[in-house]
Amino acid sequence: MTKFEELVKELLPTETKTGWRKHSQVLRAWAQEHRYTHYVPEELLAYWGLTISDDDLNLLNANEL
Repeated sequence: MTKFEELVKELLPTETKTGWRKHSQVLRAWAQEHRYTHYVPEELLAYWGLTISDDDLNLLNANEL
């Protein structure tokens, strides 16, 4: 199970509503902070307007050296 899936399971409301993940501010904030290091579904990234650019990935990889 990915970290994203673990967070979704933790946040899962008792009455699941279609699309609730898109409207979860906690999930969006987590995704914004961790989108380069953890799996986040592309559909949600697009919905929230969060992008992953190659320049950012190159910078992250350079910092790991």
